Amino acid sequence: MKFYYILLVLLIPVALIFSGCVTQDKQETIKIGFVGPLSGDLALYGNTAKVAMEYASSKLGNEIQGKKIEFFYEDDKCDAKASLEAYNKLINIDKVQYIIGGLCSSETKTGAPIAEQTKVVNISYCSSSPDLRKAGDYSFILYTLDDEEGKTSANYIYNKLGIRKVAVLNAKTEFNTMAAKIFKEQFTALGGEIVFAEQNERMESDFRTPLTKIKEANPQLIFASEYTEEITNLLSQANELGLNIPFYTPQTLNEDVIKVVGKAAEGSFTIRAETSVLDPNFKKEIMLRNGNQDVDPGLCNGWAHDALLAIDTAAKKAGSTDPTLVKDALYTVEVNGALGKHRFDKDGMLANSNFKILKVVNGQMVEQAQ
Repeated sequence: MKFYYILLVLLIPVALIFSGCVTQDKQETIKIGFVGPLSGDLALYGNTAKVAMEYASSKLGNEIQGKKIEFFYEDDKCDAKASLEAYNKLINIDKVQYIIGGLCSSETKTGAPIAEQTKVVNISYCSSSPDLRKAGDYSFILYTLDDEEGKTSANYIYNKLGIRKVAVLNAKTEFNTMAAKIFKEQFTALGGEIVFAEQNERMESDFRTPLTKIKEANPQLIFASEYTEEITNLLSQANELGLNIPFYTPQTLNEDVIKVVGKAAEGSFTIRAETSVLDPNFKKEIMLRNGNQDVDPGLCNGWAHDALLAIDTAAKKAGSTDPTLVKDALYTVEVNGALGKHRFDKDGMLANSNFKILKVVNGQMVEQAQ
């Protein structure tokens, strides 16, 4: 009897080990966190990204490698402190294996070290700071970086348009400030001159004072790194003041702005990532899921959709949902997403960054030769 008791005691730890392995292998869900601004002045971007990710999930049957997708959401309003709390909760309390986020670079910079330390795969769908190249092996950026975009813009304005004097305005956000900073560096390196530069608050509504100063500085173009709300006000007020020079706005000048300001947008430029929306139902689906608000697939939401597809693609190659194996596979796969085919480079950044430049001509966005 004593022999059997000893044998039983010895076997219990072994049984528990195998029991743990079986539980791990048969885990029924894959936990995925989402970080972004779901309230506040950037909520449109965060919420459309959220529903785009959910749309991608529906196309996968809400499963990855046979495991049901379970989403966990954190609203951090693009605030670094709130982002720290969001990542800690998702990883340490909700026990997510993957995070799609953040939207702003400050979010991702805050969360990436936590994800790296805990070996949680983090894919940002809208961060653009070049600093994120050093974020770690578990961090991936499925979006174009500011330095690549800034170089393209400066070259186009200086070499193609032949412009030598530019005024610069930017909102006081990390994205807008970084985009303006890089453009100024690239443009002046080419020989251009910044004749006026000023920052404004996010959601600023009255630009008449800086626009009057810009008119006096007599630039050939205004480089405005702003969100759509500010761009709408800038174009309208510049038209009121008779400031008839073109604006160049990274990413956020779109068809909705043109509808509001009309001829005031004529002759203005924007730069966007070169994407091909392969899903014909994408925009309709995102609008339907987000209260019929119009969306630009290239502004964060399409990338959030494709971030989930990237996890699925890598999991298929790895034959597993283990984050470490999926992380390794992400560096080698090509993702067929709603915005085209994507790859990551050795730093986990979007490898195939190409840009198109659009000009408003007769109320339409017309792509320009570079």
